[in-house]
Amino acid sequence: MKKLIAMLSIAAAVLSCAAIIAYAVGNNGGSIELIKDGEAVYSLVYSSLWNKPKDVEDVRKFASDEIGVDIPMYTAETRISDNEIFIGSSRQIMGEHKNRVADGGLYSVDEDVIGDGYVISTSDSRVILSAFSTRGAKNALVCLFKKGLGDDYVDKSDFRAENLSVPADIYVLYSPYVESETQAVMDIGGKDIGEFTLVYSAERAKGEASNEAFFETLNTIRRYIFGITGKTVAMKDDSSEPSENEIVIGRTGRKNFTGLDENDTVISVEGGKLYICGGNDFTTDLACKRFCSEYLKVTDAKYTGGSVIHIPEGLNDTVRSPFAKFSAEGTDQVDYVRDNMEKLLGTDETPCFSDPETADRIYDTIVSSKHRSGEEVFINCNRADWCGCEKCGGKTEAFFETVSKVAERLKEMNIRVAAVAANETRSPSVESISDNVWIYFAEPHVCCAHALNDPSCEENAKIARDLAAWTKISGKVCILDYTMNYLHYPATFPDFHVLRPNFNYYNEIGVNGVLMVWKQDGALLEFGSIRTGLLNALAADPAMDAERFDELENSVIDGLYGSRSGAIKEYIEKFTAASADHFTIFSWPDEIVPIKRIEGKKGAEAYDLTFAKELAGLWERIYDRHDPPRPPLTGTEMEQLELDYYSSDYYLQLHSRVQFTEWLNANIPQVDRYAVFSEIVDSYNK
Repeated sequence: MKKLIAMLSIAAAVLSCAAIIAYAVGNNGGSIELIKDGEAVYSLVYSSLWNKPKDVEDVRKFASDEIGVDIPMYTAETRISDNEIFIGSSRQIMGEHKNRVADGGLYSVDEDVIGDGYVISTSDSRVILSAFSTRGAKNALVCLFKKGLGDDYVDKSDFRAENLSVPADIYVLYSPYVESETQAVMDIGGKDIGEFTLVYSAERAKGEASNEAFFETLNTIRRYIFGITGKTVAMKDDSSEPSENEIVIGRTGRKNFTGLDENDTVISVEGGKLYICGGNDFTTDLACKRFCSEYLKVTDAKYTGGSVIHIPEGLNDTVRSPFAKFSAEGTDQVDYVRDNMEKLLGTDETPCFSDPETADRIYDTIVSSKHRSGEEVFINCNRADWCGCEKCGGKTEAFFETVSKVAERLKEMNIRVAAVAANETRSPSVESISDNVWIYFAEPHVCCAHALNDPSCEENAKIARDLAAWTKISGKVCILDYTMNYLHYPATFPDFHVLRPNFNYYNEIGVNGVLMVWKQDGALLEFGSIRTGLLNALAADPAMDAERFDELENSVIDGLYGSRSGAIKEYIEKFTAASADHFTIFSWPDEIVPIKRIEGKKGAEAYDLTFAKELAGLWERIYDRHDPPRPPLTGTEMEQLELDYYSSDYYLQLHSRVQFTEWLNANIPQVDRYAVFSEIVDSYNK
């Protein structure tokens, strides 16, 4: 008999730590005898609605192997007995078998909430394992057996249970989503959390990619509530009939919050309903996160509260966020900077913005497109040729005046206008603009070696002046921040040091939003996990000082890389110190940190590899010796590595290690790579 299979090692570890909320309510209610004299007294029972037949048989075999006793198993539809270990999860399953599961044992939840978690409870003489997945069911069985046999049975290689009893009032809750040592009782306005339903707008279609993050946030709230209280909050859209107790997320038919400023978040309780909303999607997400941290008391997926969570009637908690728009994980600049005059005017000819008919035609096109209330429409003229008539004079002033006129007319429809400030329109040419216009400031040629407002960098100083000028003209300015390696993102890009001072500057001048522009694939590369962690923290605290940022960076790297974090920090510091005084997102890796050529030499001797060997030595400390792959890699080997790299779930060290190889490849011609890589390998193998 195996003991304990690798797949369930997680269960044994979890059961001994704070990640599980386990409550066996004493043994005052007697006990339930599952095994007697080496024979099974109880059978495993499942509904035909639960899981696939092969997975069900897998659970039965696992249970029998664990205790060395063959445990019968049958479907709930074929027979009924008092001696059952009933497995299920959804309300539908439990509802079909009310004769088995009394309300006291009904802890049914859906897949989005329970995941691989479980609840163990009892209903009369039956044991109820509420689990959705087979993994969850197996973990629940391990827990159940440990309650009757003790912790050490899992270490026995050839075990047969002669007798196994568990408390008749046993109750165990395990959630993989939140760690807690305390199960809390939660109420909203005096009503138990189990009576609430979570409500969202019916306009949020499930399954659409644009709504994935929103529904993940909703499920996070439900998972935390379940993991803390053991109660399940169902979810429905606002097209359904209102119920007495609801948690309403975002703008819905229940309450629209139309007057809420985009920077604001509100958490309120009114008439038995809890409302969580922001001025737009981003701030609504912030409101949800604030609710989780401040009211559910969950920090870093750990519950830090006590045994009671009380959210009072009449609560009205409004907070202003530093930014109304923010994205750390990559924004496609095309959606913001492309010229759409042909789409709006029906012709690609250079428009005359001094002509009132131009504004009328743009307005009519937008209105005829049937945009929904709250949507944002772009009016972008991003081109080199501007109207040269007497009134326009080849300038951009008339363009922004037209944008402003259209925006004012669209106000009554609650449709806002967006315009890009880039190229010819980067410097403001007007003194004011409608408060219904978002300005997206875009300058990809920003120097990534210096902070934006660093006076020693002439190019950045000009960009900073233009950005600050726009914040004085418009109360809604969002910067497209290009300080990421957009051109060659797989290679190391040393600009961590500019993140904090840039956000400090955005906060100082009153920028209303920040969208980080980088290829989405980059989230897996160029230390992307470190970057997103730092950027999200800066969005919440853009005035962060250098000491706090250093603490945060150390914490993020330590959390991601564990024992290897020291070498990772050293690598980043060395690469940053060696980088050029000026580089942009268009700079090639060999321009950012070049490897010096030695005249008159060939092969590996033609390059000064001192720094490369130093970095390679660091990676040997970071990288386990058995971890694949290491140089020398050339030709098809390198291509295959990169294919695996982009398509697999290799851990962080491998992701980051490839960046070093990409930097070498950019500096060393193909003909010399084998010799150079061999020389480097020899240096750390000595």
